[in-house]
Amino acid sequence: MQTLDLRHQMVKATLLILFVVVLFATIFVPLVVKQNDYFTYMGLFNSALYGVMYAVVSRTKPARWHALLVCVGCFTTLVPLVVISGGVNSQFVVLFPMIPIPLALMSNSKVSWWISAFMIVLIFSLLLLKDALPDLTNEVVSLQKSRSRAIWVSFAIIISATFVMYFDRINRLLRHRLIQQAFEDDLTTIANRRSIMQILQSKLAAAHTQPIAVLMIDVDYFKQFNDKYGHLLGDECLKAVAQSIKRSIRQGVDDVGRYGGEEFLVILDNVAADNALNIAEKIRANIALLRIAGPDGSAITVTVTIGLCCVTVPKRKSAQTILQQADQALYQGKLTGRNRVEIYNEGPVLN
Repeated sequence: MQTLDLRHQMVKATLLILFVVVLFATIFVPLVVKQNDYFTYMGLFNSALYGVMYAVVSRTKPARWHALLVCVGCFTTLVPLVVISGGVNSQFVVLFPMIPIPLALMSNSKVSWWISAFMIVLIFSLLLLKDALPDLTNEVVSLQKSRSRAIWVSFAIIISATFVMYFDRINRLLRHRLIQQAFEDDLTTIANRRSIMQILQSKLAAAHTQPIAVLMIDVDYFKQFNDKYGHLLGDECLKAVAQSIKRSIRQGVDDVGRYGGEEFLVILDNVAADNALNIAEKIRANIALLRIAGPDGSAITVTVTIGLCCVTVPKRKSAQTILQQADQALYQGKLTGRNRVEIYNEGPVLN
């Protein structure tokens, strides 16, 4: 969705730039260069078209067809100008190599390549039809020069499309890294607190009547573990626990994230209370089987305590309430011995 919003802004910016530039050229060029009035009329029409397109895009939600609208608009305004002003010898044909750049930013490099191929075919078609096309500029250009210009404009389009292909690839890679930094925990490579909270909010909003279970997981005596073995081994412990939880849940259905410190949050989607308890017990048992290599070569075991909150009607509870209830169950589990799964109930929690 964020990518679509960004491209929507690119579409709006492109249309606004086109509107301003075309309108300025339509007004300014006749003041310094004598030209056929037909170009002025077309300039006014093109300015109005871009203005209307900008208004339409500004008043609608981000959509993938917006980039197609810009592409169609560009060819609707540019091709007739090229056709009546000398074809491949037209001064407007130099704009063709610029089209792949904003198109790739608004859509992707694949679409940019397809449009580039279309433009190259169009250029050589204009070359073949050179004698049959009207030329309101009345310029006489040799066939040799027309061929040369067609070849060089085609090369310019290929270079432009190649450039934006690599730019788009690098841009996607950087955007992916930024998303990872924003939503992925650096240490454990699972979702961070911000990401897992967004997932919980979205699942609560979409669930309606489907049951959801939330597991609050805390590594037992982790402070003592850090004090005894050091923070580096403590980090290795958290990595191992995170990966064990990830392997224990249903792939593609449930979600796990690091809630903070040695606490993890698991969201079980569309699961009954008994199945949620089974998954929680599986997580606890698998972590208890972990063996972390100590500095002296010894095998260190760790355990976790899990607070489980099952919600049968998610829309009746907020994310904050569910987390508080899971945390209360976790606290109760610590009071009653740790290394266990405790289910939240409505009774009071002992202090």
